Amino acid sequence: MERSHKMEGDYCGQRWTTWFMCKEGVTPSDIQRRLSAVCGQKVPACGTVFIWARCFSSGKETAHSVV
Repeated sequence: MERSHKMEGDYCGQRWTTWFMCKEGVTPSDIQRRLSAVCGQKVPACGTVFIWARCFSSGKETAHSVV
């Protein structure tokens, strides 16, 4: 099975993945590391991932606002 590369440049996909990993208890630094491994140069800035994670963890944003 061929791996899909859609998420590599997909802002919504990266945000959705960040939300999901936050709900699974993954730390923001690990989320950034994993996104970087998959997305390469198209990864969001570290600060962006940390802001997303903080908003998701605090409940300010939900899955509905991500999708």
